[in-house]
Amino acid sequence: MINIVIDTNVIVSAALSPTGNPAKIITLISNTEEINIFYSSAILSEYKRVLAYEKLNLAKKHRKT
Repeated sequence: MINIVIDTNVIVSAALSPTGNPAKIITLISNTEEINIFYSSAILSEYKRVLAYEKLNLAKKHRKT
């Protein structure tokens, strides 16, 4: 088993470019049972805070209509 923490930059890059390498990493991780993702409430808060940055414009890109 491999234990990992996903850096916020990888999450943001994957969200900004769904066909880029960071998105491929996220897909690989999510499809591999041999990888455990470790996180804390602080990490999840950072993901949420950073992904909400207005300059990233992700809310509009990923808004469900």
